[in-house]
Amino acid sequence: MLLALLFIVYSCLATLWIMKGRSFKQWGISPKIILMLFFLRLGLGAIYGQLHLEYFDAGDTFLYFEESQLIAQTIWPYWDYYWGSWTGQAPVLPAAEVYLYPDGGFIRRDFGTYALVHIHAIPQFFSAGSYFLHGFFVAFLGLFASLNFYWVLNRHLQLPPRLLQIACFLMPSMLFWTSGLHKDVWVYLSISGLLLGLDAYYRQAWKRAFCFLGLGVLGLAVFRTYLLGLAFPALTAASLLPFFFKKQPLRAYLSVYALLGLGLFALEMTGYFSPLELLANRQSAFLAEKGGSVISQATSWEPNFFSFFAYLPKALFNVCFRPLIWNVKDSLQLAAALEILSFWLLFFLGLNKGRTPPKRSPIFYFMFFYALSNLLLIGLLVVNLGTIVRYRSIALHFLGILLLQSFRFIHQYFQAKESGKKPLWPSKERSVASRKAELQD
Repeated sequence: MLLALLFIVYSCLATLWIMKGRSFKQWGISPKIILMLFFLRLGLGAIYGQLHLEYFDAGDTFLYFEESQLIAQTIWPYWDYYWGSWTGQAPVLPAAEVYLYPDGGFIRRDFGTYALVHIHAIPQFFSAGSYFLHGFFVAFLGLFASLNFYWVLNRHLQLPPRLLQIACFLMPSMLFWTSGLHKDVWVYLSISGLLLGLDAYYRQAWKRAFCFLGLGVLGLAVFRTYLLGLAFPALTAASLLPFFFKKQPLRAYLSVYALLGLGLFALEMTGYFSPLELLANRQSAFLAEKGGSVISQATSWEPNFFSFFAYLPKALFNVCFRPLIWNVKDSLQLAAALEILSFWLLFFLGLNKGRTPPKRSPIFYFMFFYALSNLLLIGLLVVNLGTIVRYRSIALHFLGILLLQSFRFIHQYFQAKESGKKPLWPSKERSVASRKAELQD
């Protein structure tokens, strides 16, 4: 009874905030649409939790919830423990049965999980011990991330607003995997911060730019540190565009990635540091994980160039085509197989076939190169199908949005529909959004 009452109260408060709050009147989308998207995320978060209960014996998401719940129980009586454990001081446990990641060494092994359970301990005071009520907090995180993406991409990509809304808010894999209590929603929010920062950077709004870029980098550093290695070259190239490569953004990215490749090659050859050994060891750790979705006959590769390039085609095949539809074992794998097939269908239908390609914003190149490098890294490291599907969801989300620019007939369809109906966004927002990126190649 209490949980049902709290659900009604939280739903009413969320509705009131979205419909009346100033925070939701600046995105260029009707608050009614935003409200529908919020409850869609909330419902998918509940499905996410239920699927983990049925298929994965609760899995990581409920482990994170339970550990954050235990941490929350100690905050008031032992507030010094909470802050001490955050800062890695490894204070004495308040009670022997409470397992709260107190070991300072845990920070070095998996700071993302350490931070996740400590942050989610705060909204536990409003969750009444319910994973599904906790979903209100997660749903708002994902909603704001998608709103950030829409706001930036509406300025920088040549897509009809209605089509862009579908792409930003309703891509199935991204929507599902960022609806549950996991690190993915925080990664998604962090990358949206990077896009907000780059948009401000190109408009020379320096304070806003460095604020959002700093928050985005901090989020990646906390929740999935290795992604900084992917974001760094893309951000470096993006930052050079206004000064050295105004009309040649592709050359900027290719130059930065070529220099990065040469630097990594030099480190490997000198023996000072071995990037290949680092990657091979990480892949071995993934290979050691047990589970029903591990790719059959998966093998590791050795930290040398011959083994690396020999494994590369298999890595690309795993991340770009698996799970194969004739090898699926359950409904979740079937959904993932249909998703990757749909992506490749979108790719082949979107080939230009002699048409003049649209002008592309610098944001396009950032998303493109980040997504490609992310997919390559996933293929090299991960051999668990479930992890591959979850990790690549944001990268496929990026590439799917970028591919939609090639579909002229879809653009014409949405533009025709929008010209005959009252738009969902304010007219003053339309005038801002029509200025498609200050920098075009």
